[in-house]
Amino acid sequence: MTFELTVGGLDQIRDSLQAFSWMTAAAEWADEVGPVIRDAVKDESPVAPATLVSPEGGRLKKSIRYQRSVGAGSAQLLIYSTVPYAGYVIDGTQPHIIRYRNARFLRFAGQGQIMFRKQVNHPGTQPNDFPERAVTPMVSYIQQTFSDIVEAQFLE
Repeated sequence: MTFELTVGGLDQIRDSLQAFSWMTAAAEWADEVGPVIRDAVKDESPVAPATLVSPEGGRLKKSIRYQRSVGAGSAQLLIYSTVPYAGYVIDGTQPHIIRYRNARFLRFAGQGQIMFRKQVNHPGTQPNDFPERAVTPMVSYIQQTFSDIVEAQFLE
């Protein structure tokens, strides 16, 4: 069995294809959705309450950033945190012992007062995948925004 398939219409869209710039479309998409995704992740991030030791809560939330990288055929948005403990919040931790390192004691707030110990038994933490919770409902927005930007380039 043999069959032939012919696709036509390329002549009508050739000019639009030649004018299309992947780099421009991808950069525009990243610049539009990047801040929206970053803000959604910030909104979903946990905020530790202020304590006697750390009077300002919300370091994790304030540290969330985004960075775009656009190359030939790819566009990447990196949502990241600048605090070193972000991975422990997202992935959780097993129970572990915390010992002093660069001091003679650990200093922390507990039971309404400042406490000093040589070591503490940390019970571990549950994973908190707040980035996933923030981004999952946005998938259709992310895809539609890219589609709209590409389409607008063809209509110019």
